[in-house]
Amino acid sequence: MARYDAGGGGSLGIAMDRERDRLFVSSLWGIEVFDLNTDRLIARQRLGLGNRPVLVDAARNRLYVGSTVEGKIRILDRDTFAVLGQIPIGMGSRYPHLARDGSQLFASS
Repeated sequence: MARYDAGGGGSLGIAMDRERDRLFVSSLWGIEVFDLNTDRLIARQRLGLGNRPVLVDAARNRLYVGSTVEGKIRILDRDTFAVLGQIPIGMGSRYPHLARDGSQLFASS
């Protein structure tokens, strides 16, 4: 068992990237990324307000993070965590989902 000190303003959800052994903790202000092999914080990315758990798109090497207050889904690079773009969907955005074949991204506000 490990303990992760996430300092992002209150944890709102977690997600895992099993292929990369990473744990994503979403928070009020962004995400924090922990390496599960070393249990160390490897990145902190400030995003919009009220972030939902990260959705990993391994096929496209992308991460999707919904912000409930700003009404956007941010698209991040899976390796660098840099913001590549955003999709405005309206305030109160919830959890994005990928179609089984990865061809479509679904979200609601």
